Amino acid sequence: MDIRNLDLNLLKTLHALLEELSVSRAAIRLSLSQSAVSHALSKLRTHFNDPLLIKIQNGMAPTPLAQELKIPLSGIMEQIRSLTFEGRFDPAVEKAVFRISASDYGAGIILPRLMEKMSVSAPHCSIECSPVAGHLEHDLRLGLIDLAFGGYKPFENYSYSF
Repeated sequence: MDIRNLDLNLLKTLHALLEELSVSRAAIRLSLSQSAVSHALSKLRTHFNDPLLIKIQNGMAPTPLAQELKIPLSGIMEQIRSLTFEGRFDPAVEKAVFRISASDYGAGIILPRLMEKMSVSAPHCSIECSPVAGHLEHDLRLGLIDLAFGGYKPFENYSYSF
C-alpha cells in the first residue's frame, strides 16, 4: 500500500466514516456534501483495495480492515490536531465535540449544569456522553474520549495534561 499519494483529507474522511458508520452523518460532521464523502469513500476503497464499509439494513458495517484501522487512525488524527493547534481555545467560536464517559450518577449530577454553562460560553460545542466501559484508560490514551468522571481508581503510569 503506497501512502505517498494518499491525501490527508481522505484520512480525515475515513476517520469520520468509521466513527459515524454513515455517509450522511460523516458529511454533516465534516461540513461536506454527501456526494463529496461518497466520492472520498470511493477513493479510499481503491487505495486500500477494500470496501471498508458495507451497507447493511441499519446503515453501514466496517470490514475487518476498517476495524483494524479505526484505533490507529484515531490516534493519528489526534496527533495531527495537536500539530495544527493554533493559539488558544476560544469556546465562544470553536465548534468542538467533547466526548465524555461517565457513570449514570455522575452524568446526572454534572452534565445538566455543564450543558447549561456551555450553552452560554461555548454555544457551538456539544457533548457526547457514553457509559463507562471497561477500557476507559485505553480510550483516554487514544483520545477516543476527552474526559471521564466518576469513582475510578487511578491508572498506573498515566500522565495527565491540561
